[in-house]
Amino acid sequence: MSTCRTALVSLFLSLLLQAPDASAQTAPYAPFGRLHPGALLRIHPTRLAPFEGRFAGLAADTLAADTLDHAITGEARYLLLAGEPRHILIQDIDRLSVRGHRAGRGALVGAGLGAIMLGGLSYAACSGLREYGNSSVESCWWAIPVGGFIGTIPGGVVGAIVGGMIPRWRIRYERAAL
Repeated sequence: MSTCRTALVSLFLSLLLQAPDASAQTAPYAPFGRLHPGALLRIHPTRLAPFEGRFAGLAADTLAADTLDHAITGEARYLLLAGEPRHILIQDIDRLSVRGHRAGRGALVGAGLGAIMLGGLSYAACSGLREYGNSSVESCWWAIPVGGFIGTIPGGVVGAIVGGMIPRWRIRYERAAL
């Protein structure tokens, strides 16, 4: 039993003390490899004013972005060389954000609201028919989950459309503070 434990401890220590491979050394730059061409980026370089641009590609250790006609520095916007690619060293980037949307969150909120609204409306309609109509249904509680289930689909679709129009900046890379 002790030889097995000793072997496991020595294996664990050998794995712990092993030299890091090349993939572990490039891990801080992994977010740059997942960028899609044409993605709208907000780049905060170390020695330059922050700016926005569309991602053009990676070349060795530089990030190429086609700049828009302005740079972002707080609320002020300055004209830059529009259309000309800028090359920024990856090691000089403090923060990189990618513009996305909120379609997923919108779909969840819309589905929830659709379920609540159509579930309540279904119960009200069933109760009204039961009380004032010629309905033989004794209870209308079944209308809430049925109406709610049906309401999730149109609510989710409308929510996704609305959420897709709301921009969101996601930070993909941020240099660790020293």
